[in-house]
Amino acid sequence: MVENETLSTELLITVGAAILLLSFIAILLVYLNQRKLTKRRLENQKILDLLQRQEMRTMYALLESQDSERKRISTELQDTLGSILVTLTMYADSLTDKRDLEQISDITSRISNTSEKASQKAREISNRLDSGLLKQFGLKTAITQLMDAIQSSGRIETNLVIQFACALSNELGLEIYRIIQEMIHCSMKHSRCSQINLDIQTNGDVSIIYEDNGIGLSHLQKESDTKFDRIQKRVKKLCGVLKIDSTPKNGTTFIIELPTH
Repeated sequence: MVENETLSTELLITVGAAILLLSFIAILLVYLNQRKLTKRRLENQKILDLLQRQEMRTMYALLESQDSERKRISTELQDTLGSILVTLTMYADSLTDKRDLEQISDITSRISNTSEKASQKAREISNRLDSGLLKQFGLKTAITQLMDAIQSSGRIETNLVIQFACALSNELGLEIYRIIQEMIHCSMKHSRCSQINLDIQTNGDVSIIYEDNGIGLSHLQKESDTKFDRIQKRVKKLCGVLKIDSTPKNGTTFIIELPTH
């Protein structure tokens, strides 16, 4: 009887130890996965910040002869966008000291929200510059610089083909540039891609084919993401046609046809 009780106790101890070990392994895997996701989000944000800085540098060059306008925008960048980026840096730095999954998740969420605010503010300032980048350099150069900035990050390979058979208006060129920016933002947010291909051609109409080799998008992501909504609204505004081919694990392709008149 005593021997049976001893065996039962040992069995309970063994089972308990096994449960504790499995629980520890499960928690460790969740923690490592969360760290991996956080690292990927930060890497993507670095690329987006690089794109914003690249565009801002060009904008500053365009304002060399406009001292009053330059001072106004510099003040706004420093007071508003600058403070947002400082906050973002503080959140990112604090992650290195965190071990609790709930704290990591909370800070990651704050980073995402703050990054969205920074992106929105950068777009607002950019729009107020009245498409100076395109007026000065043209759509082809502006897109080339944008893709070069992504390539320089060292994490995403880019392939760009641009063939213009006719000139485009500044207004249409600006809309095309913004559409491409939104598609890049979608890739950064969802796809985990390592390659982006962009083909733009004009032959009567404008044809845009944008592809990434990421994990693809679910129907729910396409329905809920505001960036998709902005792309659709921009294409609709231009009386164009948008097709999105994306399924999980098969990457995403945007096909856009826009009239030039």
